[in-house]
Amino acid sequence: MLSLGLSAVLAPAPVPTRRATAGAYVRHLIGRARASRTDCLNVVAIFVGGRRADLSAAGVERLLKARGIVTGGDLQGRDRPATRGFASLLFARAMRENQGVLRTLFSSSEHYAYRHLEYLGLVPAGGSGTRISGPELAGLLSLANRRMAARHSDTGVPP
Repeated sequence: MLSLGLSAVLAPAPVPTRRATAGAYVRHLIGRARASRTDCLNVVAIFVGGRRADLSAAGVERLLKARGIVTGGDLQGRDRPATRGFASLLFARAMRENQGVLRTLFSSSEHYAYRHLEYLGLVPAGGSGTRISGPELAGLLSLANRRMAARHSDTGVPP
């Protein structure tokens, strides 16, 4: 009986599955040194879909395609490490940050999306090709939420 109690205490915590809550997923992400492209897609799904977003691969794909955030090429190589440029491109589309001449001309460019979000203070300097870490991605989610809340409080228009 005592051995069952100890094994329950000493057992490692389960890793969140794709159907995990948004909060559990972000807490898991904070402990990761490198974020994958799947992590970026999931965090953007949390950003646009809220806390109850379906984090299954099919649910994320369906949500982001319906909102016009991803194209077929964005969904390839999900297990590859993500870059700041990839995360910036997804967040710029999700936030509808298509302002400025360069963003209008190069709307699909990771580099120009990164430069725009860097200008807004949402991502640190270092280049669009730099791999993004889990804590950085979680921070980007937080800063993007703050920016959207401030934007809507100024205009009075809901998201």
